[in-house]
Order: sequence, then C-alpha cells, then structure tokens
Amino acid sequence: MEIDPGVQGLQALLSLACGPALGLVYDLMGEVRRRFGLEKLALLGDLLFSLIFACLLFLLGSVAGAGRLRLFMPLGIALGGLGYLTLLRPAGRWLSRQLAALLRALALLLLLPGSL
Repeated sequence: MEIDPGVQGLQALLSLACGPALGLVYDLMGEVRRRFGLEKLALLGDLLFSLIFACLLFLLGSVAGAGRLRLFMPLGIALGGLGYLTLLRPAGRWLSRQLAALLRALALLLLLPGSL
C-alpha cells in the first residue's frame, strides 16, 4: 500500500501549521489566566492544553492521515511549535493579549452589566 507524495506533503504542511496554532492557543490560555486572576489554576490549564493537543493529534491522524498517524506528523507539529517559539512568539503574545482583553471585556459586559 503506497501513499501519494503530494498527499504526504500536504499532511506534512498541515502538521507544520498546527505547531504555531498550538503555540498561540497556549499563549492565549496563559494570558486569559492572567487577565482573569486564575494563576492558581495553571495545572488545570496545562491539562486542558494537553487535552487539546491530544485531540488535535487524533484529528490529524484520522482526517488528514486517513486513519493513520504517521511519524512525521507529531514531528511536524514539534517543528512548527519550535518555529513559533523562535520567530513568531512576540507577535503571538501581542495577539493573545488583545484577544484576552476582548474576552475579559465581553465577560464583564455579559456578567456584570453596567460595569464598563
């Protein structure tokens, strides 16, 4: 049973793209935790991130890999995450700060009417 090299290349590119996406999710979760004063729940946040990562791996293997999680997929995610940490993290942190501020404003608007 052979795999088409084009399909394999697309799977590798998708895996590489998942790394920075996960890095942004991790930064956003940390910023939301700081904005809402939930620093004591860091372990719970890390467990939630691990669950998100596991679900992403499952989806990557079942959808993009047609039921097979290939070795290059988690390696591609790791390489994309490393690229995020070395090149894109300042922009990702800025974006996560903006999104966390928006989420906090929406939460205040919905939970405490008249507080803004």
